[in-house]
Amino acid sequence: MIGIDWSAQANYTFDSLDGFNQVAAGLGKGHYRGYNGSEFGVWTKYYNLGSADSTGTSQLVPWGLIADNEGFEGWCATSTVCGGYFWN
Repeated sequence: MIGIDWSAQANYTFDSLDGFNQVAAGLGKGHYRGYNGSEFGVWTKYYNLGSADSTGTSQLVPWGLIADNEGFEGWCATSTVCGGYFWN
């Protein structure tokens, strides 16, 4: 993804498989500018996307004027193994 200005945001959408009564949680990669209140540097952070069942969820995270690949980390919130889908 390439952000066109500092207000750009990345949209992360994910869900768990339908019919299995599972909940998945996720983190989405984003970027922010400044460190400890300064304007120094651009930093990467994984933002909390919340949880999703089979109906899914969609969250925006700050991206900024950055050219980078999206990143997603997901895990099962209700069992040790589950399946689902992630897309941008």
